[in-house]
Amino acid sequence: MKLKNFTKTKALLIVALAFVFGACGIKEENEQLKETNAKLQEDLARAEAAAQTLNEVGALIDSIDASRNLLYIDMEKGISGKTYEEKIRAIDAYMKESEQRMEQMETSLAKSNAKNSALANTIRKLRQQLDQKSQEIEKLKENVANLQSENKALIKTVDLQAKELSDQEVQIQKNNEEITLQKNRIQELMVQAKKTEADAYYAQAEALEEAANRTKLAPKKKKATYKEALELYKKSFEAGKKDAYDKVQELSEKVN
Repeated sequence: MKLKNFTKTKALLIVALAFVFGACGIKEENEQLKETNAKLQEDLARAEAAAQTLNEVGALIDSIDASRNLLYIDMEKGISGKTYEEKIRAIDAYMKESEQRMEQMETSLAKSNAKNSALANTIRKLRQQLDQKSQEIEKLKENVANLQSENKALIKTVDLQAKELSDQEVQIQKNNEEITLQKNRIQELMVQAKKTEADAYYAQAEALEEAANRTKLAPKKKKATYKEALELYKKSFEAGKKDAYDKVQELSEKVN
């Protein structure tokens, strides 16, 4: 009887132990399931966030393209340096925000427990596009910088030429003034010479007239002397001496 009870007790103990160990196994399995579910939830959240970020980055890249194309058009038409700087700053802001979003996606993908090759490929393609846009924008900036440098050099050359032209105009003006001054001096000298010539003719005519007046015994010689004096008075008058006019009238009567 005792042996029978012992056997029964042993059997119950084995069953109890099996139940206990079974319960422990189920608990561990449940914990693993919970942990797996939590990781899946995290991956799902990351995937949803990545999808949203992908859309945002795509929109930003489109904005970069649109802004760059508009800038090309504006540059062909001609824009001010201030407008160019404003547009470049806007593009740089798009580039910076796109870079930040890309880094967020790349970090999120690195932390993900699941291997999502499609998402990784999409992120890689967006990264390539963004890098390409960055290179294009830098090339545009470089071209604009070269154009600005050329424009500055051209403006400097034009300024120098304008200054040189202005200096030449000033020199020409000075030369013209000097020429005018010399012409006036020559004119004065000519007037002075004419006046001197008129005075000389007048003085010679007076001397001859005086000689004729003193001639008493030679009427022909006297008349001839008056004629010589008359011609000199005429030359004096023609040379500008107005006083000679009266003498011309007076001697004209004497020689006729």
